[in-house]
Amino acid sequence: MNSVVPNSPLVSIVSATRNRPDSVRRLIDSLRKQSLTNIEIIIVDDASDEPFTLDDNVRLFRNDKNVGPCAARNQGFRAAKAPYILLCDDDIEMPDADLLNRLVELAEKYPRFGAIGVKHLTPEGRPHQSQPAETDVRVSNTVFFGYCVLLRREAVIGVGGFNESIRYCYEEQELGFRLHDAGWEIMFDPTLQVIHHHDPRGRDWVRIQRLFTLNAIRTILMRFPFWWVLPCTLGKLVVFPIQSLRRGKLDWKGTIWLWGATLTWIVPALRAREAIQSSTLWRYRQLKRRPVPVF
Repeated sequence: MNSVVPNSPLVSIVSATRNRPDSVRRLIDSLRKQSLTNIEIIIVDDASDEPFTLDDNVRLFRNDKNVGPCAARNQGFRAAKAPYILLCDDDIEMPDADLLNRLVELAEKYPRFGAIGVKHLTPEGRPHQSQPAETDVRVSNTVFFGYCVLLRREAVIGVGGFNESIRYCYEEQELGFRLHDAGWEIMFDPTLQVIHHHDPRGRDWVRIQRLFTLNAIRTILMRFPFWWVLPCTLGKLVVFPIQSLRRGKLDWKGTIWLWGATLTWIVPALRAREAIQSSTLWRYRQLKRRPVPVF
């Protein structure tokens, strides 16, 4: 059980945003409808082109220079006062007014979990094709997605937050490796659900797919045990064009860019190298293949 200072928030909501003030206001309206009211809302505006204002009950931080989602989220984490941090994208909505209560109840019941993820739905109420795990039951799994996750402050601050050099794409997976290595588990509960509007502003899906693979390779270089580095790196480089072809068009430009970017990042990634334990990676791979039900 986390100790809470009297009159302090139980949950700090942290959301980083840029050029989406209407999405942010929809998120805040949704949070205000939650049955759990002992919260603080922290919005980090990562250098929007046009500054915006929010009401006085929201802690708004504005960056004059764009630092990227990872650094902006860490900024919110450092400002958070509560033992639990709800990290969420600015374009989600919570149809369940009891969502925060249910998340906190799970966190209190299962103190070994450093992160608890939820399922995301389209605005039409259909499940998105990509979820933290393919399951209909609550499980211990490998990763959370940053669109909405309850983080135990002790856990996320203890491992250093997001890797700010990644900026965007694969940052949850990289943080997940460090959480697992520090002894924390990650939960996914598909009965807890949010609507994810996937605001298209600032999203370039071709660029995202390229960055996701590059940052996966950088994570391999920084975190994997040494004997895993070469085969896993080559595997990512080989699989990328195959995956792009399966999506309908071979991304040759992206493939060439990925090889060049990988060569550029080898030395900086190795300099920042702090490898996880081999046992952590083995357990991670087992959980990825077969998540473990949580009762």
